[in-house]
Amino acid sequence: MFKNMFRAMAIGGIFAVSMLGYTVNSYAVTVTPPRLVFSSDEKQAYLYIKNTSQETVAYNFAWSHLAMDPDGNVVNLEVENAPLVERYRPLDEIVRFSPRRTILKPGQTQRVTFLIRRPKDLQDGEYRSHFLLNKVPLERQQVQERAVSDPNESKINVGIIVSRSLPVYVRHGEVNVELALNSAVLTDEVLKSGARIVRFDISKTGNRSIIGLADTYCGDQVISTRSKVFAIYAEADKRTETMSVQVPQGGCSDMRIILKGHIDDPLRGEILGEAAVQQ
Repeated sequence: MFKNMFRAMAIGGIFAVSMLGYTVNSYAVTVTPPRLVFSSDEKQAYLYIKNTSQETVAYNFAWSHLAMDPDGNVVNLEVENAPLVERYRPLDEIVRFSPRRTILKPGQTQRVTFLIRRPKDLQDGEYRSHFLLNKVPLERQQVQERAVSDPNESKINVGIIVSRSLPVYVRHGEVNVELALNSAVLTDEVLKSGARIVRFDISKTGNRSIIGLADTYCGDQVISTRSKVFAIYAEADKRTETMSVQVPQGGCSDMRIILKGHIDDPLRGEILGEAAVQQ
């Protein structure tokens, strides 16, 4: 029970990274590309995992399931008694990957192959699961590999350390998405740096996920301390986000937020929504 609880908490803890699919060094490993997206005519894809540390490391691979409820709240479906997310479509049954585990020496790269098999009656839309890299003690992995050839091999009970997760999407048939920026408010919250917090609400229609980029402007000048990268999954209808801004000393009479498609989204660079910031 405690092992499953730890795994569920760890999966939830890395959601922000996995949702956006950043290519990061996690436990001295790099994973490229940051996400896998199968379009309607694709049947195979590859993921590359490189050990950038000075030590030999071992990983097990598995599927995990992170979803959003209609309001855009993150739901970790690995947790016991997790709420049902009706429109979430896992892809476990239509995508297979190999190998299931690896041991990587320093500088070594493992290629993971993903193969998709679409049933004839597969409905249009997006299917998604997260590919989970479980970093495990090297001794455990070696015992597992020996057990494949020798069923009598003794096993050791060592906990799993969750190190990385990334989304895998299958988009089938007609897919579409559209965003609307419903409201934006400059809150009273002030950070130690002097920056202020803007809260904004986004609504989404369509049957696929989207990754966007938000910036706050005063006139033509960007005043957000950094662009806000956000994602809304296919099964969600809306999401609330926040970002920090440096309000000019004399104030700003023309403050607004503009949403654009992220470079990793098919709508890259397109304006997806715009709204004035209430002060």
